[in-house]
Amino acid sequence: MDSREELERRVAQLEKQVSALKGGGPLPLRGIRKRASWGLGDIPFYDIALGPDLERGEARGHAKGIIAIGDVATGVVAFGGVSRGLIAFGGVSVGYACGGAGVGEHVVSATHRDPEAQEFFRRHGLAEFCGWR
Repeated sequence: MDSREELERRVAQLEKQVSALKGGGPLPLRGIRKRASWGLGDIPFYDIALGPDLERGEARGHAKGIIAIGDVATGVVAFGGVSRGLIAFGGVSVGYACGGAGVGEHVVSATHRDPEAQEFFRRHGLAEFCGWR
C-alpha cells in the first residue's frame, strides 16, 4: 500500500493533468527530456526538450545546450520551432539561420537567400535541411 505522501503526490499530478485537459484541446502528449551529463561548465553537450512536461507545468520544451533540439532551442547548433544559435534551423531562426522566418546576417528564409549562407549550408551538407540542394 502506498504511503500518504505518495498518494498526495499522485493526486497532485492527476489534478495537473485534469486541469490541462479542461482546456478542451487534444490530449497532451508526454514530452521528451534528455540532457547530456557532461558539457562545458554548466552547458550540457546536448539537450532535448520536446512537448509538454505536466509535472513541471511546461506547455513546450526549451532546450539549452551546445546542441539543442526542442520546441524552443538555444545553442551553438539549434533545431526547433523557435531556434537561436550560431547555426539555427527552425520555423523562426536567429543566427546563421535556415528557416521560414530566419533572422541574422547570413540567412536562408522564405524571403531571403543569402549566397554566403547557402554556400555554408551546402559545404557542410546541410542544404537539405533548408529545403534545397
